[in-house]
Amino acid sequence: MPLIKKQKIPLLVDKMLKKFDVIGPVPKDEKYVFSKVSRGEEVFLGYDTSILPPKKIFFPQEETLITFKKDEQLEFKPALEDGTPSKTDGDRKFVIFGVHACDIHAILTLDKQFMEVYPDPYYISKRARSLIIGVSCREPKETCFCGIMGTYTVEKGFDLFLEQIDEDEFYVIVGSDEGRKLLSAYPDFFEASTEETLEKLRKVLKEKDEKFADSVSITGLPTLLEQEFDSVNGEIWEELGEKCLGCGTCCLVCPTCFCFNVVDKVELSGKEGLTKRVWDSCLLADFAVIAGGFNFRPTQTSRIRYRIYHKLKYELERGGILGCVGCGRCNIACPAGIKMQDVIKKIKGE
Repeated sequence: MPLIKKQKIPLLVDKMLKKFDVIGPVPKDEKYVFSKVSRGEEVFLGYDTSILPPKKIFFPQEETLITFKKDEQLEFKPALEDGTPSKTDGDRKFVIFGVHACDIHAILTLDKQFMEVYPDPYYISKRARSLIIGVSCREPKETCFCGIMGTYTVEKGFDLFLEQIDEDEFYVIVGSDEGRKLLSAYPDFFEASTEETLEKLRKVLKEKDEKFADSVSITGLPTLLEQEFDSVNGEIWEELGEKCLGCGTCCLVCPTCFCFNVVDKVELSGKEGLTKRVWDSCLLADFAVIAGGFNFRPTQTSRIRYRIYHKLKYELERGGILGCVGCGRCNIACPAGIKMQDVIKKIKGE
């Protein structure tokens, strides 16, 4: 496997920009966001957690599905025509540079949802044009719990993955044919590995297992949730319901949440408008309201319980992948201080 020197990465990004759009983690107000870059030096691979996950690239907060116009007759124009991106969607391939392992796991969860369970042409068109270059985390952040979820390493879902083995070098793992093509296209930026560097890699991976290890285990968790829906090791759902503010912020920053609403926006003239989808949250009071005004999750307790079950049980049963990757964004964003790892511990009675 090849290596790449840290100082060569900005130069590699600069070279890629001639062929691809490049999206990477960039600083913003002492935090980090995934944003399109124009120079390689803008990409900051030493970030901890981005405010929003790279999910937003494939599944934007707002996305136009259809535009419509009325002259002599009403005309509709889909944003995708026969599954092909229109000019508004673009057709240039793009590279997402610097995706953490937990977020790659999250993208795999979204792939299951939007490419297999309910194939979505808008999502699929973006994924078809994307390349993912991952990067390792060297230390767990206090708010992260990827050690519990087993997502601090990843074996698939990327084209290239950069595993940092010291302050100056990254070991490059190839994850796809497209990744091999990237190596072939930019050979001047990579070097052959040696036995010394392989030994460094083995040491780094061993140390990572120790750093990210957690005493909490999710083994048996879905079964435990199946056994006791109303009460698991005490009335934790009522406790969470009283604490939760129902703001939905945890859903909006979550890399695996995929709930959305579809709304129409009509201009004042009444002659043109659009249909778009926007992110939604199962924690909002009106999320489960149906025809006739009936709400099948009328209390905050029922809503937060559903969210926990979806993350730790339902998604696993449906797609074989846990709906939580332990990125910790919900821990950071929750104004009520609810932490998923604490919920897991209470469910297991630990």
